[in-house]
Amino acid sequence: MGEITLEPDDIVALAVATERLTANPSLLHLPELQFFRELLLSWGGRVAPQKNEGNSNPATTVDGLKIDAEDTPIRVSEALHVPEDGPEVTNKTKAPEKPPKPVEVLELESDDEAPAPRGQMDLPPGELEGELDSEEDPEKDKAEPPGDDPERMTKDSPPYPPLPPAGSTEPSEARKKALAKVKNLAGQALERGEINKALDQYTLAISTGGASALMLATRGALLLKQRRPCAAIRDCCVALKLNPDCGKAFHVRGLAHRKLGHWKKAHRDLSQGQKLDFSEESVSVHMFVAKKVGLQQDIRTGRWYHAEGAQKAVELLFTEEGKEKRHARGSSADLRPGQAVRIGGLQKAPHLNGKRGIVQRLNPNDKSRWEVEVRLDRGRLEVKSIRGENIIVVRAAEAEGWKEDERRHGEERHRREKEEEAWKQEQEKKKRLEEQKKNLKADGFPDMDPSERLEAEMSGLPLDEEAMSLLRRLRPMEAMDIVNQVHQGGIGGLSTFVRLKARQRLGEPDSEDEGPRPVKTPAKESKEEDVDEYDPECLSEEVEPFPPTPPPADDEPSEEQLEAMAKLKAAASDALETGDLQTALEKYTGVLQGGGATALMLTKRGELLLKQRRPCAAIRDCTAALEANPDCGKAYRVRGAAHRALGRWREALRDLAEGQRLDYDEGTASVQKVVADRVRALEARSGRKRTSGSTGASTPDTAKRTRAA
Repeated sequence: MGEITLEPDDIVALAVATERLTANPSLLHLPELQFFRELLLSWGGRVAPQKNEGNSNPATTVDGLKIDAEDTPIRVSEALHVPEDGPEVTNKTKAPEKPPKPVEVLELESDDEAPAPRGQMDLPPGELEGELDSEEDPEKDKAEPPGDDPERMTKDSPPYPPLPPAGSTEPSEARKKALAKVKNLAGQALERGEINKALDQYTLAISTGGASALMLATRGALLLKQRRPCAAIRDCCVALKLNPDCGKAFHVRGLAHRKLGHWKKAHRDLSQGQKLDFSEESVSVHMFVAKKVGLQQDIRTGRWYHAEGAQKAVELLFTEEGKEKRHARGSSADLRPGQAVRIGGLQKAPHLNGKRGIVQRLNPNDKSRWEVEVRLDRGRLEVKSIRGENIIVVRAAEAEGWKEDERRHGEERHRREKEEEAWKQEQEKKKRLEEQKKNLKADGFPDMDPSERLEAEMSGLPLDEEAMSLLRRLRPMEAMDIVNQVHQGGIGGLSTFVRLKARQRLGEPDSEDEGPRPVKTPAKESKEEDVDEYDPECLSEEVEPFPPTPPPADDEPSEEQLEAMAKLKAAASDALETGDLQTALEKYTGVLQGGGATALMLTKRGELLLKQRRPCAAIRDCTAALEANPDCGKAYRVRGAAHRALGRWREALRDLAEGQRLDYDEGTASVQKVVADRVRALEARSGRKRTSGSTGASTPDTAKRTRAA
């Protein structure tokens, strides 16, 4: 017979039953629990007897049961006594000869006072039906048969998964631990691709109480993967009842409406979800749904408008008759070289709409076009031939904003040129080091790891400990350059020479007048050494100052502050829709400074800072977010991505793993795998270095062969 164990579902049920018996010990005397009382008695425990109904002492009613006033309610821990010897029954402990008297059940005061079992949460009447009603348009259905949309789904019918109990209160510590274990099992199942098992675990956690809006939204996303859009919409409606600001619930419900062909409801939910928690993955779906509804977005303002209202403008811009009218009016006659303009109305190159530019000259081959020097992302400049009707002149009222944008564009261009120059130098250095490496192998030198060769070389030189420590802080091939210069001869004071050269490579002061410096070791969060591969996504620590930290929120924000923050959030969402990261960052900073320093808002600003190649500032904001809410999974994911950009692979893996445990995200799984592979490679390289250090130090003949080569 195999070993009998307890499944996670059994442990959760046992924790819930223990909690209820602790709150109401009189439930132990119910007839349905006779098997449990017999089990306790067989283990040598005892059950506190009930008071008879005919007792002269006055009785009070607790949870519908009569209890004598002289006695206090007995806790389960007091009523059940198990001896220290354990549950084993010795030969001395025998059952009584006479059968035990049946346990008397205390009578209820009345049928009305019997505690009714708690039912599930329920939505207001008609709300779910209204969400699931079809948006039928006979003319549009004829023009677009359902088969033309491969992502459309049919409505699923009940029964739906159970909802949380009605009137759920704050869960106890035991239930919190049980819920955490169930969520952990669900996350592991998702990583293995077992959606059904993960759905069962989430359903178990939700049905036992203590479920959050995020947990319901996550289960809704899993139901949508199983092609159950109606069940997903129901879960998201309940999640929004628990937390009306749950952005993920709006995103999932909007996607479910899109699968059912409810275009207006999908556009409503996706728009609100983007305002609460912007997601790049939802942009394409949002634009697809907007097109179905007949809406278009203004690239400059981010506002939506009906396409029918702009039909005449489109005809004027893009029909032959409209072109003739514009040429007759001379729309480009006001343009002149050196004029500040903006681009708009382009259909074949919509990515240029809203971009700034400077008019250069009239196109000599086409008099209807002007050559405009357009300002692109990251400070890039490119001359484009643009028709006059697509060029918008910047007025005097916009001059100040234009100057500020031009200044920022110049800074971005200067920063990009420096990065490109540094990358070019790095490539040349890498190429030179590769050539040196090939020459060493051609001379018959054994094929050793660069760090092993460096240790072998240093063991044969009269260097002090500080000089060798500085060489170890460099990349092995850079350190070998300095060692090769030493071998050329004619250098006095080798340790001093090596220290000066190494500090120059490290960017440290090279003055010997400052006295001996302590040997520095890389900090825990410093960039990990990666010799073999060049990482194009790696960023350097920024030099510009961090955004201001939010003030401590002593009081609740006033109505005026809440209204101002709502306007700033809407403006930030509009800026993100148009790709204006700097404006969105300024708006989020205004919300934080105005008293809205929540964990989610700090995380959003950190995400924007990371997109602007400012990983250190992003780490600062995400750390502050985790201090406000240690269970914010998105803050862990963003901070992990920032550590990954800085090459801090171990810290990145720790944060990404914790973020996935709290709130699993499919887009992060691939990044986590790459980071985990880098960490394993670093650990393997560290093991080789420790082994080669002792070998290189004990074989001076190897060092002699190295110098000879």
